[in-house]
Amino acid sequence: MEIYVVERNKLVRDRIVVGLQQFPEFIVTCGTGYAAIEEIRQRDYEVVFLGVPDLGNSEGMQLLEKLRDLGRPIDIVVTTQEAQLRDLAKQKAKYNISAVMAAPIDPADFFRVVSRLRERREDSSRSMPSPLPR
Repeated sequence: MEIYVVERNKLVRDRIVVGLQQFPEFIVTCGTGYAAIEEIRQRDYEVVFLGVPDLGNSEGMQLLEKLRDLGRPIDIVVTTQEAQLRDLAKQKAKYNISAVMAAPIDPADFFRVVSRLRERREDSSRSMPSPLPR
């Protein structure tokens, strides 16, 4: 599974990356800002971890909108400050956000989210028809 991490806060980014590296099937790439959108546009990332420190006119929210404008099925996990959690949770449906996590990252929450993402990807791969033999 290819995962892209867009997070300015180095501590949060490092925790996410170290956690994801516990799973050998994950290929993790990191980036920041609008350059990340171009990278995501060029490759088929399945999951994006996106840091959104502030909901009001922030670069993170603009990046979230641009990710959805790509029109691809990407699971998006948003990290934000504890104070923003409730407001961001209200926006989950609007932006089709897969999960919202508080920063700093709680390991138990992180691994719960990763477990759900893995299950979802396994379920979707099982539901796809197998290729026809040649």
